[in-house]
Amino acid sequence: MGLYPYKNSELKRISSILLLSFFVLAIGCKNHKNKIAPSFYYWKSEFSISKAETEYLKQLGCTKLYVRFFDVDLEDEKRFPVPVSVLQSGDIRNTGLQIVPVIFITNRVFSNANDSSVKNLATKVALKIKAICEKGNISPIHEIQIDCDWSLKTRESFFDFLKELRSAFLPAKIVLSATIRLHQVKFAKKTGIPPVDRGMLMYYNMGDVKSHKTGNSILDFEKAERYVNFIDKYPLPLDIALPLYSWGVLFRRGQVIDLVNNLDIKSIAKDNLFKISRDNLYRCDSDHYFLGQYFYKNDILRIEETKYKDLTKAAKQLSRHLPHHDFTLAFYHLDSTIIQKYSNENLIHIINLLD
Repeated sequence: MGLYPYKNSELKRISSILLLSFFVLAIGCKNHKNKIAPSFYYWKSEFSISKAETEYLKQLGCTKLYVRFFDVDLEDEKRFPVPVSVLQSGDIRNTGLQIVPVIFITNRVFSNANDSSVKNLATKVALKIKAICEKGNISPIHEIQIDCDWSLKTRESFFDFLKELRSAFLPAKIVLSATIRLHQVKFAKKTGIPPVDRGMLMYYNMGDVKSHKTGNSILDFEKAERYVNFIDKYPLPLDIALPLYSWGVLFRRGQVIDLVNNLDIKSIAKDNLFKISRDNLYRCDSDHYFLGQYFYKNDILRIEETKYKDLTKAAKQLSRHLPHHDFTLAFYHLDSTIIQKYSNENLIHIINLLD
């Protein structure tokens, strides 16, 4: 029969079937890949997006914006929860973006909470969200996100708050999400799973910002490696948040006293009164104002940046442990000075690394 027992016509038919099978398999594999929806956080007290920022979002394919509506903290004197830094809504309706209200609540708000105060807080937060939406003509709302780094002590009260908040928006079908830290992913059984629909994994602020041994608390890849293996096992659908910001950690007499936002090494280089001490540490030579902040002689600034190469490394580290579902990739945060450091091509490459 020879080496090939099939006729030419049969060989062509078999080849066609194999080729079609390969094509279907390839399409099937492609369809099983995660779909990533790029997005941004907006973390300013007054809503105003420039034309350049709008175009930046458009080119990146962003359709959603996580907007901080207000913070909740304890009032110093009366010690009850009050709204802080409430959003002054500009013309949000014309952005063409889906707006997700984000409420940041300090952990101490829940430290001494009881059933009555938790229910009251949820009611007030819901009313405040609705008032801001009405004033800014923001409609419809599909998702609300709560940002709180709860502890074992406050877990029960915080989770009860989330349940009450959901009830306050019924019968509307609104997705309720909560921010999740890496330690809450690894120790999920201990810290608990919040009663929400989705979690936003904050893949930043990993290191101890107060420690003198910390090099960069924003992205600490060695520390992150201890947690990433648990990401795809977390019982909630997870979205991912990556940092774009930089800051200066201000030490005075050995203690951290402030974080100076949007500070990087280029900014420091323009001020001749800061001299490099070692690595990313800079010592102040004399008392003076700089970028609206007063510095004293011998103050130390640790400059912590998120460079493009750091984002690339973070994406590669994450790519091995992605959740097995479509997710939002949110960059923190939208600001004209920040996005100048990252081209659309830069961020598209980061997205592709996670695709």
